[in-house]
Amino acid sequence: MTKIQKNYWIDIVLLLSGLICVLSGYILDFRLISREWIGFYKNLHSISAYLMTIAMILHFIFHWNWMLQVSRQLLGKKSPAVSAVRTQTDKLP
Repeated sequence: MTKIQKNYWIDIVLLLSGLICVLSGYILDFRLISREWIGFYKNLHSISAYLMTIAMILHFIFHWNWMLQVSRQLLGKKSPAVSAVRTQTDKLP
């Protein structure tokens, strides 16, 4: 599986589990269902939250280097790759 495919599927899992978690949370909070369905929606809410947490951790792991580079740029600390690009573009007329 390529890196793009991994990112795609992790993002899909994040989106779907997030939507399920939010919707089931609203259903439980506003009591939009009868009592016999409460157990089902509590389980659905918990499982989707766990799945979303796992997907979020994987998302951060796969994007860790990017997050470090962007943080360095925003905080003013230059990484070697950024310094090399800036040096080359500074020489342009």
